[in-house]
Amino acid sequence: ATARVAASPADGYTLLMAVSGDTVLPALHAKLPYDLERDLAPVSLVTIGPYLLVVHPSVPARNASDLIALARSQPGKLNYGSAGVGGGVHLAGELFKLMAKVNIVHVPYKGGSADSVLAVAVGQIDISFPNITAALPLLEARKIRSLAVTSARRASLMPSIPTLDESGLPGYDRSTWYGLLAPAGVPKDIIARLH
Repeated sequence: ATARVAASPADGYTLLMAVSGDTVLPALHAKLPYDLERDLAPVSLVTIGPYLLVVHPSVPARNASDLIALARSQPGKLNYGSAGVGGGVHLAGELFKLMAKVNIVHVPYKGGSADSVLAVAVGQIDISFPNITAALPLLEARKIRSLAVTSARRASLMPSIPTLDESGLPGYDRSTWYGLLAPAGVPKDIIARLH
């Protein structure tokens, strides 16, 4: 989709909803058919939101501190899923591993964060870091349990869920963002109107 928008006419009719993980791709792939900075123009930031640290109900941890202690006591036994290498969920998981000093195994899925949170719900994996939207139906159905949010502040939609910073990982702050992009060369007045 990004390549298609980058190659589209600069008339303001073709737009891309980009996610924070898109900015990592150039560092992971040697050959992309586009250059984000050269071929696309920012229109507007749409939203910023935290991820949730969720676990399958069978995981005995009741909070993030318990999960860290469990992972430290069983190196390499627990696993977490993401939408693939370099995506926002993968980076949230790797930051968790680094800051918590734990060895949990990364399991990449091909789809979005919904795939990995569904895998937690059915017991294929132990942990994931989905966005709130993907997790909410499964939380309400009690198929998964949320231990923490990944942002520096508690999420307004879930104020009772502590942050990872509050849960023993001082300084942990990882959120995702969505932004609107247009092909480079779209006139500034059209960009301003779309913004």
